[in-house]
Amino acid sequence: MSYLFKKTLLTSALAALGGLLVSVHAQAVSLSQSGLGQVLIYPYYTVRGGHDTGVSVLNSTDQYKAVLVRFRESKNGHELTAFKLYLSPHDMWTAAITATADGAKLVTADKSCTQPRMPADGVTFQTFNLPSSDGESANRDRTREGYLEIIELGEVTNPGVVAEVRHVRHIAEQTSCNLQGIDMTAQAGDTALAPPSGGLTGAATLINVSGGAEYSYEPVILEGFSNVNLWSAEDTADLSSASPKASLVLNKGRAVSSTWGQGEDAVSAVLMHESLRNEVVLEPTTLSGTDWVVTMPTKHYYLKPNRPAAPFFSQAVCEYPYPNYVPVWDRETHSSSIDVWITGMPGAGEPGLCWASSVLTFNNANVLASTQSTNRETPYANGWTEIVFDQFYQQLVSLEGHVYKGLPVTGFMVHDFVNGNVNGLLSNYGGNFDHSYTTVIDAN
Repeated sequence: MSYLFKKTLLTSALAALGGLLVSVHAQAVSLSQSGLGQVLIYPYYTVRGGHDTGVSVLNSTDQYKAVLVRFRESKNGHELTAFKLYLSPHDMWTAAITATADGAKLVTADKSCTQPRMPADGVTFQTFNLPSSDGESANRDRTREGYLEIIELGEVTNPGVVAEVRHVRHIAEQTSCNLQGIDMTAQAGDTALAPPSGGLTGAATLINVSGGAEYSYEPVILEGFSNVNLWSAEDTADLSSASPKASLVLNKGRAVSSTWGQGEDAVSAVLMHESLRNEVVLEPTTLSGTDWVVTMPTKHYYLKPNRPAAPFFSQAVCEYPYPNYVPVWDRETHSSSIDVWITGMPGAGEPGLCWASSVLTFNNANVLASTQSTNRETPYANGWTEIVFDQFYQQLVSLEGHVYKGLPVTGFMVHDFVNGNVNGLLSNYGGNFDHSYTTVIDAN
């Protein structure tokens, strides 16, 4: 074979491969590999047991950004409050969720522009939007645990709007942004908002000052969420607003690209896992405890009337559990079986992971003091275990017939070490780790 012929074959092969990569990596929702993106999902906040929760979001770009901040309660993902936040280039917004006498509220001293303007005494989370069909109490105590999402609506390009939301101006002149009557739904020319471009990142901290523990985590970050302006006067953008309705998942070294009938399915696809795994720390000498946070941020979309329940088993508000005995290991490879209840077939027994954001505690540790935690007993002081989701009943099927097995979940574990008073100093501390996952996709 001549050198010229071999070179021609190589060139053709590389061109075909390049075309395939361009096709696979077209606009689609994916988990960020860089820690920057268009959507941030914070799996958990709490103000129970002496905790406060701090939240931050950073615009790492040199563009002006409009984003939507939305807080949801943990039981069924109902909205508690939502508002627009305008970030100047390299701007960071910070806030805290803290307890009130009967619930929780958001407070901030940050000067970034918000719409509506943030009251000086904060925003109290309300429950008047909770439906009567929810089946759960609508009192404000329900607002003390939840999760939040931050969605980039677009880039601010109109000079007049830029002048109003510019952070430096607010600090110098102590003025609020005046965006009354400005329509930012257009996308071309010198109109107010261009499509989102990403570059957002953030963090959250669960802190218990009196208990001497802090648990900091990074949110789940999505790239490629939307190629259109998502701004609306009614704040309608949410995790179902993916455009186009497509997902890209890296699974075992293979890129799986799928299209969907609903935008929330694209987000669910990148979070679909057959199982999740993490450590358990129950060291008796330090009175250690472990809790797992397991959040399903898209679950509430699948509970609507006349909407297919997949990947969830039923359209009931709370999924019923199905017992599954899985091994738990100690640090020396000894194993035993514990009863881990999973979302699946209806049956008798205690509820398992039936909330939008659930807490699984081990040996009644109750590190996070959640009022809706499920306890799991383990014979080992330290080790690890997993939760396996039933593959037959939990599936999400794309328009191409790709079968994603499991449930759309995310979260982390927290563990504490309680040493009490050591030489006159409070010597408690804590740590946390993200979950590890297994992913199963049939995409032949």
